[in-house]
Amino acid sequence: MSNQPQSLISYGDKVQYGLVQKNEREMRKNATNEFDENDPISLKSYLDTILPPKESTEDGQIYMQFVSCVPADKNDVIKLSKDLENQMKIRQARETGICNNREELYSECFDELIRQVTINSLQRGELLNHVKDQMKETTNYYQKLYESAMAFAMRKVLREQKKRAKLVARESKLMTDIEQLQKEIELKEKEISDKERDEKEKREANQEDHVEEMKNISQECQQKLEVIKEKLTTPKNK
Repeated sequence: MSNQPQSLISYGDKVQYGLVQKNEREMRKNATNEFDENDPISLKSYLDTILPPKESTEDGQIYMQFVSCVPADKNDVIKLSKDLENQMKIRQARETGICNNREELYSECFDELIRQVTINSLQRGELLNHVKDQMKETTNYYQKLYESAMAFAMRKVLREQKKRAKLVARESKLMTDIEQLQKEIELKEKEISDKERDEKEKREANQEDHVEEMKNISQECQQKLEVIKEKLTTPKNK
């Protein structure tokens, strides 16, 4: 026996799937063009069309459960509300945000309301079913829009990640270039400093030589000047 969660839709008793039931099912499926609310068979056919029967297997036998055609009263509506609350707790459906379990439960609850209304008024049931289809179509549209937006966002994120990776690689290369240039600058500054030191030492050496040379020249000039003075002051012999 299949272990399926309890449905909020009211179904009839299980019927063993056989030739008679199969023919009846085919007849109900084919009778979808004209529905007469005063005809029980037509009403059942319409309900089977909008709410297909369930299949289950027990002891190797296939059983069918068609949707119930029994009218609902106030107690049934109260029971439906309580069953909805219980199933929300059992399936741990979230009360807010996106939740597949909550969406499924409310969809079953709406189907049960359509079943109840259809039994009392086929036209109202058809209108409610049309409203349900429109709501589902709108929901599917927003779902596709959401998926498209998510896909676009993911593509944008991937592009941004690739761009960021390129920027990180470029930053790394620039940092490497900066370090290399910094080393070259330090090397050039050292070369300049060495050259300035050499030039300074050379200038100082030249300055000392120049001072010594000037001193020698001055002394030589002084000596010559004394010699000249001596010659001028010494009287000549007659």
